[in-house]
Amino acid sequence: MVPLNPCTMKKRLTLSVLSVFLLSLAYIGCSKDDDPELFNLSVTISPIGSGTVSPASGLFEDGESITLTATPNQGYIFSNWSGNASGNTNPLQITITKNMVISAQFDTLDTDGDGIPDIGDFCPDTPPGEDINQFGCSDSQIDMDNDGVANDLDLCPDTAPDSEVDQDGCPILSAKTYVPDDKFEQILIDLGYDNQLNDSVLTQKINTIEYLQLWSDDPINSITDFTGIEDFENLEYLLIANMKFTGDAFDLSQNNRLKTLLLMCTEITDVNLINANLEELTVANNSIDIPGCISKTTNLNLAGATNLKSFNISWSAVVEDLNATLNSAITLEEVQFLINWNLYVSLEQIDFSQNAKLKRVTIIALQAGPDVINIRNGANHLLEKFYLTVVPFEVVWEPCIEADDPAYLEGIITEGGVPNYMITTDCEL
Repeated sequence: MVPLNPCTMKKRLTLSVLSVFLLSLAYIGCSKDDDPELFNLSVTISPIGSGTVSPASGLFEDGESITLTATPNQGYIFSNWSGNASGNTNPLQITITKNMVISAQFDTLDTDGDGIPDIGDFCPDTPPGEDINQFGCSDSQIDMDNDGVANDLDLCPDTAPDSEVDQDGCPILSAKTYVPDDKFEQILIDLGYDNQLNDSVLTQKINTIEYLQLWSDDPINSITDFTGIEDFENLEYLLIANMKFTGDAFDLSQNNRLKTLLLMCTEITDVNLINANLEELTVANNSIDIPGCISKTTNLNLAGATNLKSFNISWSAVVEDLNATLNSAITLEEVQFLINWNLYVSLEQIDFSQNAKLKRVTIIALQAGPDVINIRNGANHLLEKFYLTVVPFEVVWEPCIEADDPAYLEGIITEGGVPNYMITTDCEL
């Protein structure tokens, strides 16, 4: 073996190292020219927590095509893209050419359009047009007592748990009041005390009512049978308006708490007012504008109304046999009469002789009044007011007033347009 020359070995080693270095430079220069440029994609969600987007943020090569898919979370719906993208196409295809920031916009979902977002709506399927509570539920969707009958149909919304109920949501053994007159029952339905015409109403729905108005739009088609009124046992105020009642006796003898009764534009016969608590009775008509309105009662015996204090007849209203009614109302303290005497009341004399507790008397005569007003009740000293007038003022009305104490009555009488009255102890009719 021929030994290597040290100089030759050094030369060869130098050439090898140089070759490797040059090759390395060539390789590095080649990879720098061939690598693609990278750009950053940043994806945001608005509002936070409303959904997701795939793929999420990251580095992508220049010219790379990406498909973004927006997925809403429960209670939300995708709305649109913003930032370096727009529109509402979903999924959305984009091409990366630069650093990009894209936001996915989501809206709260309101499936039933009731104004309460699904995310907070306990009843996301509320029927259109129904009133809702703060939880997005209507009465037709709520069953507070869990008896299987929704609130809007439930006449007993506080039924005890596990009670067997009827179609009205009330315990099957609940007492019912017989109401045979459809007009009467329809009024109760309109007032919310009943829900269907079936000749009955739940007693517990009416026996706590204190204020009741029974009003007919058509007196020809009005209540003819008031059966059922007796179970309104807590009734304190009752208005009956625009009724032409021709049925059996109108019996209020069971309504022991009744204090005020108004009969307005109503014709009722045989009113039974054997009622110790009635304090005020009004028979009226033209104070409300109803064509042909006239009030008439027959056999209005007030002897049973032993606490009656006020009796008011207004605007030509009529009580047949008015003196008999006054004679039976011995507890009266105040009377107010506004009557067309010639048209509706064929009386020459009005008789207060049995009304020994009278304190206030007002008589407004339309066109004319009675010839004699008898106030010889043995208690003229209790009178605080005695007022007479005629409408219109130019009508001549010259009543004679019989009094126990003419001088006392002369001292308290107030007249408006009746200058020619006379007060005496005996008008000698």
